[in-house]
Amino acid sequence: MTFPEWHNEDRCLKRRRSFLSQALPAALGSLLALMVPAPAAALESPPIQVHLADGTSLMLLSWTFSYEYETRPRGESSTLGSTARRDAKDLWTGKKTLPLGSQTLELQYADQTRAVDGQLAKVPIARGFVLVSADGKRNTVKAEAPHQDLLAPDADGRLVQARAMDLRGQTIGGTRREFCLLSYTALVECPVAADQRVVRIKLQP
Repeated sequence: MTFPEWHNEDRCLKRRRSFLSQALPAALGSLLALMVPAPAAALESPPIQVHLADGTSLMLLSWTFSYEYETRPRGESSTLGSTARRDAKDLWTGKKTLPLGSQTLELQYADQTRAVDGQLAKVPIARGFVLVSADGKRNTVKAEAPHQDLLAPDADGRLVQARAMDLRGQTIGGTRREFCLLSYTALVECPVAADQRVVRIKLQP
């Protein structure tokens, strides 16, 4: 073997050793990661099937109800307030915290006159909920604004006003989705379009 040939073979061996020295630790690390149990915080609740008023549905993962609220000093204008959110898996109404469990959540709508594109029209507005158990039992729930003890327990004497209840989550394809379920104030208007209006939420087994 001539010197150039020996020199080229030596470089190839070095490249192989370099590749193996990088690939083996990475492979072992991936194997160990699969063997280590996921932390409790990473465990997600079951996904939900979201049914819309236009007849379509989608699956949401990593979902949560998101309650938007405003806080401001008592006696001051709302322009001095600030908005924030509290996320929860439970349905909040007044002082009640209602876990969904295996129940299906239905939204109840009532027509209300509202200005749409410069003209008055009757549009569906969410007014309440129905919790439907696995055996078909229906429990009507009034959509009361969540109490400030739920929204902002550390408000320190500031005025707390609920603004809206949203549903947030991620589709199977990884797209983030958000739906306005209902409004607690005239300052927030949920979309009335059928493809943005949730009518039913069902936890998947």
